[in-house]
Amino acid sequence: MMEAASELLVCERLHHLHDSRWLLECLPSPLCLACAIETLKDGGVSHVRKKHILSCLRDILTRHAALVIPLLVQDERVCAHFIATLFEILQTVENSSFQDLPVEILVLLVVELKADRYLHYLLDKCQKELCKVITIRGHLPIFNLLGKLADVIPIFTDILVTEHSKCYK
Repeated sequence: MMEAASELLVCERLHHLHDSRWLLECLPSPLCLACAIETLKDGGVSHVRKKHILSCLRDILTRHAALVIPLLVQDERVCAHFIATLFEILQTVENSSFQDLPVEILVLLVVELKADRYLHYLLDKCQKELCKVITIRGHLPIFNLLGKLADVIPIFTDILVTEHSKCYK
């Protein structure tokens, strides 16, 4: 469980396993990025706790991307795991205010990371999910994500049409 002792957000059960580089102590509310990612993945953590962590992560990426993005670039495995975890949350949560947070973070990450592989990864995941669609309503968060990506990445629609149009017709 994430603890707010002295405003330091870490998962006491897992934090000792993480390298010290993941601890962002210079932030107004310091947190361990690795603890945050693992807590989001933990099925036993409440939605309220996850929403708080997502909100903290969004704020950190918005205000302090220069601290977080280099860490993620250094460890592609962790970055990919973080993006996959956010996409999984997007698919499993039904509360629309909760769904907005992973969408915002995914868009921030793709824009800040400036790596096409993460954009293509998300497009592949979206395509796989949309090809399974029985009703469009159940996949509104994915359409929301695609729309937000189209708003901020100029070449996004070209990529979508040329490489991923199979299920979007």
